[in-house]
Amino acid sequence: MAIAINQHFDVFNYVKKAKECGANEQLAEYQARQIEQALLTLTKEVKDEIKHELHADDLVTKNDLKQQLEIVKLDLEKEFEVVRKEIAQSGNKIILWVAGILGTFSVFFLGIMAKGFHWL
Repeated sequence: MAIAINQHFDVFNYVKKAKECGANEQLAEYQARQIEQALLTLTKEVKDEIKHELHADDLVTKNDLKQQLEIVKLDLEKEFEVVRKEIAQSGNKIILWVAGILGTFSVFFLGIMAKGFHWL
């Protein structure tokens, strides 16, 4: 909340102007005191609310950010480790597939050669 109460309420000026307008002096003084009290109460409430907002638990501090950053960093490192393992496993699978395909073609090629040269 960004409310600023910087103006000063002048009780004596209020009473003077009220009397000039024809108001009863006692009534003008009473009204001035009530207005002054209402402004003081409002000012105190606004200040208290600002203090409450400044000390609220939902504010983030530099240390909070550092802790959260460390948590995210650890999570990312775990995820990267999982990805590295998956890449290594994929590499192993590719090697096995290539070896299997080469073996199959070798057997196939040897079979054709055996038939062509009448080895069998």
